[in-house]
Amino acid sequence: MDNPLEKSGAKVIHIDAEGFPGVDIVQDLSLPNALKFCDKLKGSKLFILANVMEHIPKKAHHEFLKKIHAKMHSKDGLIITVP
Repeated sequence: MDNPLEKSGAKVIHIDAEGFPGVDIVQDLSLPNALKFCDKLKGSKLFILANVMEHIPKKAHHEFLKKIHAKMHSKDGLIITVP
């Protein structure tokens, strides 16, 4: 376990559209109910979109971010990185 978040006791869930090694949930994030799994998560959340946005059509960015925002609570966070 060399992930600093996991070392701190955080539960890290890796999501990808393909089932690569280390992926916990295989999910196409462009689908309408793609974030339904978030409903089962307890406690504060930090959404990290590392090199995700470039795989979502630009015309869908606003709707996608609205869906993430709808799953967030006041103490949750969001980090977005793009190449």
